[in-house]
Amino acid sequence: MPASGRRENLPPTAVRLCVHEGAGHGIEVLIPPGTAVEVGRGTDRQLPDAFGCLGVSRSHASVGVDPDFGLWIRDDGSRRGTRVNADRVRLGEKVFLRIGDTVALGNLVLEVTSIAYSQPSADC
Repeated sequence: MPASGRRENLPPTAVRLCVHEGAGHGIEVLIPPGTAVEVGRGTDRQLPDAFGCLGVSRSHASVGVDPDFGLWIRDDGSRRGTRVNADRVRLGEKVFLRIGDTVALGNLVLEVTSIAYSQPSADC
């Protein structure tokens, strides 16, 4: 995959993102191109704080996929901030993600362990 997080010349229908927080705790989400999912502790979020960590705002960030399949994260005005590889994500800024990136949502630290261009699997 090119360094920008974009890929070329393959015809998928969505991006499958898998993130891990600690041993045995993983979450997977399938994101179609041109859409985004909301991340936060609110029960109405598409990606709720499944790990029960303090420091995640009710509406913390969004993770989305551009029409050209670039996977990104954007801070949506969180109180404790969003960081990618220790660099703060500015409010409203899209930062493209790659495998191995560390994403911090307040005190919750996740690692991007898989970005695939296929349907979800049972193995996150």
